[in-house]
Amino acid sequence: MSYYNAKQRLFCRPITWWTSVIMAVVGYCTLKYLIPAFQPQNFILLKLSKAAPTLAPLVAIGFLLLAAKKLYDKNPADADHRKTDKDDMEDRKE
Repeated sequence: MSYYNAKQRLFCRPITWWTSVIMAVVGYCTLKYLIPAFQPQNFILLKLSKAAPTLAPLVAIGFLLLAAKKLYDKNPADADHRKTDKDDMEDRKE
């Protein structure tokens, strides 16, 4: 396997739910506390740095919704391997 395929496979992995939670915390803290501490000279960047604390909860909610989706996603491959209580009772009867 070439180096390119291994690197591509690393970046094509789906992110887990806890990665989204970490990204929500980091994004919120960055937008709420870190960005307003900078005093840019550019007018547009100054306006964006003032708007960043208001956008912080929206970014965090977006990542938390993604985390919830990832947490409750059903993987079809895993669903075949799970046994229900009904299957267990049938196995015990045999």
